[in-house]
Amino acid sequence: MRDWRLGCLLYTSLFDMVHANPGEPMTVSRYNDPATLASYDYNGQVINEFRPPHTAITFETVDERIFPAGSAGRAWVEDNARRVREHIGRAHAAGVGSYFFTDIIVLPKRLVELYGEDVLDDKGRISLHRPKTVEIHRLMLREVFARFPGIDGLVVRTGETYLQNVPFHTGNNPITEGQASHELLINLLREEVCVRAGKRLFYRTWATGSDKFREDPTYYRAVTDRIEPHERLLFSIKHTASDFWRTIPFNRTLGVGRHRQIVEVECAREYEAKGACPDYVGDGVINGFEEYGTGAGPRGLADLAANPLLAGVWTWSRGGGWRGPYIANELWCDLNMWVLAHWARDTGRGEAGAFAAYARRIGLRGDAVRRFRRLALLSAAG
Repeated sequence: MRDWRLGCLLYTSLFDMVHANPGEPMTVSRYNDPATLASYDYNGQVINEFRPPHTAITFETVDERIFPAGSAGRAWVEDNARRVREHIGRAHAAGVGSYFFTDIIVLPKRLVELYGEDVLDDKGRISLHRPKTVEIHRLMLREVFARFPGIDGLVVRTGETYLQNVPFHTGNNPITEGQASHELLINLLREEVCVRAGKRLFYRTWATGSDKFREDPTYYRAVTDRIEPHERLLFSIKHTASDFWRTIPFNRTLGVGRHRQIVEVECAREYEAKGACPDYVGDGVINGFEEYGTGAGPRGLADLAANPLLAGVWTWSRGGGWRGPYIANELWCDLNMWVLAHWARDTGRGEAGAFAAYARRIGLRGDAVRRFRRLALLSAAG
């Protein structure tokens, strides 16, 4: 493998997402425009309004009674379908792929009323370990790609299920039986998304509670080593070994296993005022935060730049967490995403080189560049 300091490595997937707060108006940001992302050299937009594309289908292939013509639910679904098509059209017009953030399990309330005996477990949860639930999800995914053939792929989340923006749907975390649930769901998605539909699947390892999928290399491999690799299947992993906190180490599941991975990085850090004050994380994410020390193992993305499993970076330019601050000036978000994107496109320049390119881009010269960098690094120390 090539050391990143001896040459550049170009990541093939560079995505960005504006993460809206569930139940609130959509975040106003220039990064909602895929043309902005294209100008930053991104090739994918992750669309996340907590109305995943399967909430924009009628489920007629399951049962015509779910969203009958003329019903309020049907009208909502059709309006949501219009939004999905508009997102796809804008992304493709800008030359970037359209990838939809997808919570599973989320199903129509009426469907659960009709088929509760066949899909619920003894605790009242919709269970993937019921054959009817699997059948419904197969039909659901086929209907999604039949109605929206322009979707380039899905980014699937488990562990949390937000229902604030989907008034006619209900759902729950599908991981009800630990590793067995992950394996069942990944194989189902691999078959329907990657093999049958020919789309890309990014399966997030984010998990809550006692599920160690997000952070434990042994557990990660116990799940993923049982999944047959596919060129369109990738795992999406936060660079931190839990949420985007400074108090926990670099994620040890990065760079291991049989499957390609993309790395999630939050640019408006939700535990650090969401960009409302100076907050540069590019150096820490790439080279390692100061508290990581000098011990064995990777400290930042630069230590994995030559690893062939690392296939891309997914920045969250805005959002994450809940509520405010609601910023108008996006300077610090912009700096973080620009540095990460341009480092990922050419790791040979290093973080400092990408930072210098950003400083020149915003018109800084000479000593102003040095002072801006000092401010940025001090913000991380602060």
